[in-house]
Amino acid sequence: MTQRPSSRRPLDPTGSSALAYRTRAPWIPYVGVCVVLLALLALVLPVPAAGQQATPTAPAADDPGGSLRFEDTDPSILYGGAWNTVESAGASGGTLHRSNTAASTASLAFSGPRVTWVTSRGPNRGVARVLIDDQLQDTVDLYRSTEELRADIDFTGLGGGAHTIRIEVTGTRNGSASDAVVDVDAFVVNRAPTAPVPTATAAATATATPTAAASATPTATAVVTVVATATVAPTVGAVPTAPPGVRDQRYFIQTTFRIDNDAFWDYFNARGGVSTFGFPISRTFTFLGCTTQFFQRQLMQQCPGTGVRTMNLLDPDLMPYNQINFSSFPGHTPSVAGAAPAPGAASYGSAVLDHVRRVSPDTLNGQPVRFFTTFVSTVPGADPQQDPDFAALVNLEVWGFPTSNPAADPSNGDFIYQRFQRGIMHFRVNTGTTEGILLADYFKSIVTGRNLPPDLAAQAITSPFLAQYCPGSPGWVCRPAQLQDTDLTFAFEPQ
Repeated sequence: MTQRPSSRRPLDPTGSSALAYRTRAPWIPYVGVCVVLLALLALVLPVPAAGQQATPTAPAADDPGGSLRFEDTDPSILYGGAWNTVESAGASGGTLHRSNTAASTASLAFSGPRVTWVTSRGPNRGVARVLIDDQLQDTVDLYRSTEELRADIDFTGLGGGAHTIRIEVTGTRNGSASDAVVDVDAFVVNRAPTAPVPTATAAATATATPTAAASATPTATAVVTVVATATVAPTVGAVPTAPPGVRDQRYFIQTTFRIDNDAFWDYFNARGGVSTFGFPISRTFTFLGCTTQFFQRQLMQQCPGTGVRTMNLLDPDLMPYNQINFSSFPGHTPSVAGAAPAPGAASYGSAVLDHVRRVSPDTLNGQPVRFFTTFVSTVPGADPQQDPDFAALVNLEVWGFPTSNPAADPSNGDFIYQRFQRGIMHFRVNTGTTEGILLADYFKSIVTGRNLPPDLAAQAITSPFLAQYCPGSPGWVCRPAQLQDTDLTFAFEPQ
């Protein structure tokens, strides 16, 4: 398969359980950060209750049952939907199955406590859902700026009985990916399958590694995985089964969540839908005393006695960070933030648009970044010529005011960013596209403690929101004294 020019990854949707990637590249220095963070995070994390979903980890050194490998062409693997067979010298058996069609599936029935999905990552890879025994284990973003074959994703602790793993293609991708491709290269299990037996392979070599992976260059995606090994933890009772969601136009199979709240649904549609907010990534729940739902780009909220609004996600008390997943975003610049026109100023709408036009240009150093155009055209039907007040106010609801000047990523001049109160615009030189970073996905990672990039985890180590999701605890909150007026029950359980 052809190597692509290197570019860095600005965003990574996360999933619903801990995840470990094993790569064949050397560990980068961020691993040291991961080890320290895992030790610190263990102090605040709950011990998982019996019956919770299996946690993916690095494979154990001892494998008494021996490993069995199912190549992608093995008849034991059942494919549904549209798949193509791709020849590749670097693939496990010389070929892999590939699809970018939503709802395409690949399933394998097996016996044993561990299974490994062998896949690939690269510039055109999309998002896949992994289910074991019909229970969602994770939503995996396979994007990487360079090609990586034979990427192993391990799931352990499944119990010794019969299981079925299913890979589902969502047809979605993050903002940096050029397509939504998902590959199935092979599956590896450590005991005899319930389908025809493939060729056995040697057991994995024992290695002592933290639950994170990275390549030798800054283009890698390292992930801190919260491992629940705490000796001091909140009381965890029996974890009830989350109620399913209604399957209708409000339900998004891409993320398995539904917009239940009528006011949220109206607000979502009136302000651009998925293109503005991304897909929902939570249920509706109580957060800081307000009815809230997380979307990929925004946190939507309705407090008592008020209408729907979006939260200032980048405020100091939420997520004021500049380094996320190896991307360097502009920091908050007080002189820029303080120059915004005051509410009540004469011709306020025109003043807002003039200010944003000055601070957020459409052209920067010859590049068509289109920051002002993106701002003013985010909400459909807002015409700055006919009604500048409405155009200004309705788009301020989505973005807030700019709080930095535009700036290129110091490590990648092909990425140009601008920080706003509620989001970060991202212009990509190689594609000429401008869109918002999926920041709320990262805030969800902070709250759940799952799939945290190590640079973000290091910055959030003192955050009161870090690793607060404790299924089975009262209100499903790990440390309620730090997160008052919040009930996370079922908040991030698929519907």
